Amino acid sequence: MPLTSARQVIGPTMPSTVTEGMSWCRARWKSRTAASVLGPKMPSTVTVWQRAGGGYAGALPARGAGGHNRGVTSGTTPAPVASERSEMPESPVRELRLALTVERYDEAVAFYRDRLGLPVIESFEGPGGGGVVLDAGRATLELLSVGQAELVDQVEVGSRVAGPVRVALEVADSAALARRLVAGGAEALADPVVTPWSHRNVRLRAPEGTQLTLFTVLEDAGP
Repeated sequence: MPLTSARQVIGPTMPSTVTEGMSWCRARWKSRTAASVLGPKMPSTVTVWQRAGGGYAGALPARGAGGHNRGVTSGTTPAPVASERSEMPESPVRELRLALTVERYDEAVAFYRDRLGLPVIESFEGPGGGGVVLDAGRATLELLSVGQAELVDQVEVGSRVAGPVRVALEVADSAALARRLVAGGAEALADPVVTPWSHRNVRLRAPEGTQLTLFTVLEDAGP
């Protein structure tokens, strides 16, 4: 079920400069309404994760480049955090390939290739079975502390539900794609939610059991 109250992940008291009765998110970012940013709904409503009588769980930084849960830190005073994108030489890794072993292979291929729409790069058959490589866009490796993973689960679902591996996919319209994937056999774990870092996230469980976060960066998210 979606997170309906920030009291479920209590944080420190908001700074005194925030007007009484105004959410910290409104004071930190441009105000927005559900009608202006939420777009299509799946299955019925989209939850805007907001302060409800208590504080946020932690710092809610400006949107950084890349990841879908940038710099949210549990138990700290809410404050903007700069994106730490270091000037590194070109990665020695040419391709990050996520290899999933699935029992119902044909069903999994149909879901990811046909429902999600990932193009086939390569397919192969062997004595013991087959395999397929699908193009899933630019790949990154996101490492989360246990506390950070718990907070992301809390925002997206309302409780700790993911294991050590969760696949996050940035898409043009997370809510619309989620509806299509649910029709194709995925399980919706929660309604879409607009996160404090200005993404619209939807958590699903694919037919073979992998948890998916579909996220869309909202157009009015600041740099």
